[in-house]
Amino acid sequence: MEFDHLLLEAESDNIDIIAAALTPTHERRKHILFTRPYLTNDPLMIVTLVSDQPPVDSTSLYNKQTIVNDNYTAEIYMKSQQQEHPEIQLQHLATPHEAFFALIHGHAYAYVASASTVQFFLDTYGREKFATVPLNVSDAYALAVPKSAPQMFKEVEEAFNTLRADGTLTHLKEKWHLIF
Repeated sequence: MEFDHLLLEAESDNIDIIAAALTPTHERRKHILFTRPYLTNDPLMIVTLVSDQPPVDSTSLYNKQTIVNDNYTAEIYMKSQQQEHPEIQLQHLATPHEAFFALIHGHAYAYVASASTVQFFLDTYGREKFATVPLNVSDAYALAVPKSAPQMFKEVEEAFNTLRADGTLTHLKEKWHLIF
């Protein structure tokens, strides 16, 4: 389910909690309660095949097909870049899997996503096949609870504080290579 749909469902009390890589934004906070972020400083990355000319920075994307995933922070960032630089050509795909498939098969020059999103695919397909360039933009993720459930929010926040305090959250981040 897309992030926007998750938010609408939670706001309508059809979902109790959103446990996804959801970025707390000012606009989203108007409609839903966010916990303290469980993952911060997740940099956005440009990913290309090493067989292509590796990117230097976001100007390397001018006049080239660049993939973003719908409703991800990278899409929001790249749309803002595209407004300033119309030569950036965005291709919207629903999932990171589709993005890597398109990249590997030459349907685009680059894929822009967070480091946490691309880690699994770089490991799966072989890091040596890809060039990555971090952008000076990072992301943070939190759990979300409907505003109509303040007690649940308090309990979730307390549970996460326990996971932080006892080292469980750090252990999970290390296990899944989410320390940047």
